[in-house]
Amino acid sequence: MTGGTGGLGRAVTLAFLEAGANVTVTYRDPAERDALVARLPGPARQRFQATVADVTREASVRDLVAGVTTRAGRLDVLVNVVGGFASGDLLVTDEEAWDRMLTVNLKTAYLCCRAALPAMIASGGVASSTWRPARWCRPPAASSPIPCPSRG
Repeated sequence: MTGGTGGLGRAVTLAFLEAGANVTVTYRDPAERDALVARLPGPARQRFQATVADVTREASVRDLVAGVTTRAGRLDVLVNVVGGFASGDLLVTDEEAWDRMLTVNLKTAYLCCRAALPAMIASGGVASSTWRPARWCRPPAASSPIPCPSRG
């Protein structure tokens, strides 16, 4: 599970563990990892693994999938929860922020699905992208709201 230690990811991680799954999550912030581990009931800790991975980099994602399949012997489910949000409307969002949001919200899912798919096909597994409900935005001169695919 990518982003399994953040706010939404923590809830999804706990739900999978409660259902009896073995779960590997990626993380970047050791404090988020430690906060999640502190919430895990004893038996769930046996089925939980946290690994540092830069899911914006193909080589890191390949290493992540290889590590999971080596440890577990298979990969059944991929849940893409990692993401981010930069507030601001289109007129003030610079290209760097735009590229960052595409990378963290789209490229990560692409890289992870692409790397995990061969192992998941072999095990009959599934992929899931977990998105928060879309926000409703109202452009300054518009009379009706339009859906805004933001993650916040």
